[in-house]
Amino acid sequence: MHKLRFGAEVHRVTNKSGWPATVQEIEDWGYSSVCIPDHFYTELAVIPALMAAGMATSTLTLSSHVLCNTFRHPLVLAKEAATIDLLSGGRLELGVGAGWHSAEHEAAGIELPSPQARVVLLEECVRIIKAAFTGQPFSFSGTYFTVSDYSGLPHPVHADGPSILIGGGSQKVLSIAAELADIVSVNFALQSGAVDARSLASGSLRATRQKLRWIEQAASIASKAPEISVRVNNTIVTDAREKALARLAKASGTSAEILDESPHVLCGSLRKIRDDILFRRNELGISYFVIPEDGYRDINKIVDELAEG
Repeated sequence: MHKLRFGAEVHRVTNKSGWPATVQEIEDWGYSSVCIPDHFYTELAVIPALMAAGMATSTLTLSSHVLCNTFRHPLVLAKEAATIDLLSGGRLELGVGAGWHSAEHEAAGIELPSPQARVVLLEECVRIIKAAFTGQPFSFSGTYFTVSDYSGLPHPVHADGPSILIGGGSQKVLSIAAELADIVSVNFALQSGAVDARSLASGSLRATRQKLRWIEQAASIASKAPEISVRVNNTIVTDAREKALARLAKASGTSAEILDESPHVLCGSLRKIRDDILFRRNELGISYFVIPEDGYRDINKIVDELAEG
């Protein structure tokens, strides 16, 4: 079983002393990684923010969580990723996803392909990136990309490149992730292009168990045992758990019953949250919990206690 660890997902500078102080605080609290999402709105730009985080810390894993596959050519991304990995001493965790946010793509004037096309694009991009990390000349001919006798430089620190994380919620994406990635991030089903009641329902405990079965089946075929991760969308420390779940259900358009057991929600006292983390690790095999910035400060004591070195 993979060791229990935690990532702090940061959208912006959250410490009055600036970005170095923010990531140093995350490192001091025992978080394994700083995770930066990839959007065009209020978030920091992923690549320069990760490099700056690497310069300000010594052990923190630098995670793109996750880079939208429709925004970059795979060879451009491979070169940027290898550079970060090299300059940080091998601390990059390259997270990629198929892309899903329809409104964001529309605002930016970037085409969002169909869900089926996005799956093919994701697989092709990951295969190209992994080949580029080897530094050996390679060619690739796919539905969307063609690469001819290309050698990827610079070389990452490790011969096989940085760890790759793939996030997704459909059977096809999770199966690709189980085959190609080191870490599989179990997400909502986001084919609709928005976080709505339907996608939130796909984060139920029952739906998550099905996703984990898909991962296990694909991983067994590939003779792999990837690390399983989940992004905890809501972290609420409270002694009034039922009321908090009811408010969250009303705000999100889903039911309190779904939220009550969802691996994407941590709600209750610190002791309850601790117990839920351990249940999800021991019963579901989820060992990597990514906590967004509205909650990672509130549970830092639990992180410090539970994180396995």
